Amino acid sequence: MPTFWPNSPLKCAAVRKTSILLVVLLLVVGLLGTSIQPVHAATIMVNTATDGFSPGDTYCSLTEAIINVNSSSDQSSGDCPAGTGDDTLTFDPSLSGTPIILSQTNTINSTITISGVGQNIILSGNNALPVFSVGNTGSLSLDSITLQNGSAGANGGAILNAGTLSVTNTTLSANSSGGNGAGIYNTGTSTVTSSTISGNSANGSGGGIYNSGSLTLSNTTMSGNSAGSASGGGSDAQHHHYELG
Repeated sequence: MPTFWPNSPLKCAAVRKTSILLVVLLLVVGLLGTSIQPVHAATIMVNTATDGFSPGDTYCSLTEAIINVNSSSDQSSGDCPAGTGDDTLTFDPSLSGTPIILSQTNTINSTITISGVGQNIILSGNNALPVFSVGNTGSLSLDSITLQNGSAGANGGAILNAGTLSVTNTTLSANSSGGNGAGIYNTGTSTVTSSTISGNSANGSGGGIYNSGSLTLSNTTMSGNSAGSASGGGSDAQHHHYELG
């Protein structure tokens, strides 16, 4: 092991080298600590009734908010906060009572809660398209929302669910489908609680709900739904019809 005389150039160089290594080590530890910080769920407020995807227009639409959550990022050029993949969407109070006419069917591939608690939030397919399609990796929770005038050429006039769906204090009305399930077409897991499913019409089975997955109904009113097949207008559950309301 080398021996350095006090204050020798070699000793000073060794001290400087040790100090530099210590600083680099502290920087690396700091960067690693920053990179593993937990990502917290975001609350994203929709502030326009004009739906669509127009990045950079300063307005956060429902479609832009959902795209951000699905991508766990900001695809809206700052119109909406970045999503994390598990977020809650709320609505500016000025939108209460004003139908939001959707520009497209919004596909859910992440975990999203859409809340209209204390408001009158109306999402409309304008008799042109379904409101939501939940993929098999998606989870959608609706609380205090009205879905109306959704329309599908095949199945699922308002909601086509292949993932996880929770509907609470929500109304599905005046939706239609050329196939089955004008209100909800379910092949995944659906729970409907304290809601109203009424005035929906399917050319096939299940004017209110068509189910071939897992379905739980609680304190829910189903009335005035109609279907073209013998399976009936209320709900076709796993191809065995039962009528509620």
